[in-house]
Amino acid sequence: MAQQGTTTATSLRVRAAPIDGVRLGALPSGTKVDIVESIQGWHRIRLYPDRSSNIEVYGWVSAEYVAVERPLSPA
Repeated sequence: MAQQGTTTATSLRVRAAPIDGVRLGALPSGTKVDIVESIQGWHRIRLYPDRSSNIEVYGWVSAEYVAVERPLSPA
């Protein structure tokens, strides 16, 4: 089950892969994300940059800068 989290860094880099993946962009502090996987200090996150279109974007962020909240309700 995915969990929700909130970014805590001023500008958190989103990468295509953990550690040395290509930088896809950055998220400001306070951004809500869905955590779909966690591996060795990294979270794979799902974002909805445009909720009206339901397009999902995935990337990796350092777990150190994400405050994990609660599990998401099952669909």
